[in-house]
Amino acid sequence: MFDMGSIKKAMGNYFSQLKKVQEEIENLRQEREDVLFAPPTRDDAKAAMAAWIKSRAKTYRDSVKKGLSELALNRSAIEDPARFAEMAQRLPLVHQKVYGPADGPVDLMVSALMGDALMRAFASVVDEMTWPAGALSTAQRNEKLAAIDVKLDKLIELEKQLGAAATDAGINVEMVG
Repeated sequence: MFDMGSIKKAMGNYFSQLKKVQEEIENLRQEREDVLFAPPTRDDAKAAMAAWIKSRAKTYRDSVKKGLSELALNRSAIEDPARFAEMAQRLPLVHQKVYGPADGPVDLMVSALMGDALMRAFASVVDEMTWPAGALSTAQRNEKLAAIDVKLDKLIELEKQLGAAATDAGINVEMVG
């Protein structure tokens, strides 16, 4: 007589293993999402602001350099104070409208002229803030994501192998499971 109990037991073991693998995959995907969306550390926030300030300062300095080059190469402006003043007013030293408040990228000027003070002020504010739990540095985030991805790849491959083994045995996992 045919032993259905051993088949039932084998199928139970198979589905138990498949379910365990699928649960581990889901847990790792959730962990990956948690890591991906974890807040940055204070130091990373400070570094990002410093990089932004330095970039804005460079843009401003490049703009001033261009204007000064034109001014320096203009003999009449060097010799004529009125012409010099006219050209100097076109330099991006102060962005202003004839009437009304400043117009233009004032942050460029502030970053160039007061970048270090701006970075210190920003860092001070960040240090005073209540920081969210679970913050990860960029390095920590990348390391954790890489480790999770290695595990995920292995589990996804195992899930495929389990599915292929069932298919090879003529079992439709979707219908049985």
